[in-house]
Amino acid sequence: SAGTVSSSSLVSLITLWSMKWMGVLVDLSKGFLAVFALIVLVKRGIMMEEELTIRENREYMHVFELAEIRFAAVVYAQMIHETGGFKSDIFLKGNNMFGMKASSRKFHIGTYKGHAKYKIPADSLLDYKAWQDMMLKNHPEIDTDEEYIYFLQHLYKNRDGEWIGYAEDKKYEKRIKKYYNII
Repeated sequence: SAGTVSSSSLVSLITLWSMKWMGVLVDLSKGFLAVFALIVLVKRGIMMEEELTIRENREYMHVFELAEIRFAAVVYAQMIHETGGFKSDIFLKGNNMFGMKASSRKFHIGTYKGHAKYKIPADSLLDYKAWQDMMLKNHPEIDTDEEYIYFLQHLYKNRDGEWIGYAEDKKYEKRIKKYYNII
């Protein structure tokens, strides 16, 4: 009826207002809207001192799914671990949510303490997605969260026959499982 606003219209208006307020120009396509939502969630996460609630866990994972990030719960566990619960220096000063190093993917604007530095945290997510797409392209057999967690620790073998993983930490798989089991 005249004079009423549908909930979807209201959400669109709030989203557009929030985007203008934050000074972020975002393409409203599915992936970029998800990135915007991630920026909002990350900014909220920085201000929180208590543990993330189950509702917020679901919001993050929903954003990852919208951005077509595979294995959303695992990626969220990685984000919590890599940012030290959104408190690490590399995250706070480098906007790096995944401990990514500088790469030829060029989402970063420089480096900070040997890691990629991003203009905004969402660029870190886009870099992770590009990395994930590249790595999983050759591994269609990886189908479950458990397989992906294993994969992160065992990306490939070096010349000495040792497994090279996503992180230098030999206990990375165990650490990610810890956060994964909490969320």
